[in-house]
Amino acid sequence: MLFEAEVNDMFVFGSSILDSGNNNYLPNTTARVDYLPYGLDFELDPTGWFSNGRNIIDVLGSLLGLPSLIPVFNDPQTRGDKVIHGVNYASGGSGILNTTGSVLKFVLLNINPNGCTPMVIAWTSGLCAEPINPAVLLFNFHLRLLVDRLRLTIPGSKLVYTNAYKIIRDIIDNPTHQCSKIA
Repeated sequence: MLFEAEVNDMFVFGSSILDSGNNNYLPNTTARVDYLPYGLDFELDPTGWFSNGRNIIDVLGSLLGLPSLIPVFNDPQTRGDKVIHGVNYASGGSGILNTTGSVLKFVLLNINPNGCTPMVIAWTSGLCAEPINPAVLLFNFHLRLLVDRLRLTIPGSKLVYTNAYKIIRDIIDNPTHQCSKIA
């Protein structure tokens, strides 16, 4: 391990550059690479990796000290103890365009009020560090504009923008409200 990190698991989302075999388990895809020359330099031979050997996720997992390769979601054996250190959901050919054959339904959550995380509140004697939140709000504003533009440019898409910032902020500001009570 090249450096110390407090990373115990990794959950991977992406396309072919990160896919390490998910498409092997998709019955109706033409995006398969379980034959040579794919995997030529990999000790397991053709694997479903869209490369000749390990991909960036494999290298990163090794550098972080994860004990094994991240298992792929579609593998029927990816259950129980095999998912303790994460799951790879990446799939070659995935995308948000009709030409990639991907599902066009996404729920996007904006960023929570980072100046009000439990750690920040603990360090500031129970108060939010309000100077952090305007940067979060600026990011969230531009994310909303991006989602609105994408809805117009990707026909048939179902993009849902969720204002997680407001939800969390309402709970912080109104802790006695019915929805924030702990039973």
